[in-house]
Amino acid sequence: MLLRGIVLLVSAAALAAAAPPAMTVTAAGGFTVNETGVPASAAAAIPVSPGDEITTGDAGAVLRVGNEAVLVLAPHSSVRTAQKDDGVLLDLTGGSLEYKLTPEAKVQLANRGKAVARAAQGKLSAARGKTLPIVLASGAGAGVVAATVALVRRSQTCPDGTPADHDCGTASK
Repeated sequence: MLLRGIVLLVSAAALAAAAPPAMTVTAAGGFTVNETGVPASAAAAIPVSPGDEITTGDAGAVLRVGNEAVLVLAPHSSVRTAQKDDGVLLDLTGGSLEYKLTPEAKVQLANRGKAVARAAQGKLSAARGKTLPIVLASGAGAGVVAATVALVRRSQTCPDGTPADHDCGTASK
């Protein structure tokens, strides 16, 4: 009987060690978990699990991974969660986020499916299209301002569903 109790205790400890840290989402406004709406009135420390996708609405949200990581999702952003080894993979699929990780965090970050180099804190943005730096100069080198422009792929159809092989909604001359 004592041996059975020891085996159960060791098995439970092994399962607890392999489980990913608990994750919760808190938001000032509504958000969705797996396309299920969570109203602002209920958006305090909602538990999420590996495999869930969190999408913010007009307000951002805070995703906590145990005591190991804090992610602040911007409005209109989404992140997909997954179990990875003995930790969690958080993949930014849209929008942007800021994060802070503890040194012992078992959290891996990805941006639209591509692994992100580990840093204690940082920002991620899942901008659509390619981004190119543009340098603007004024006067005889008086100052330089850097900007980023996102090149967005043109839709293949017009809003009314017709092919976009012409300018949508403009009269041809």
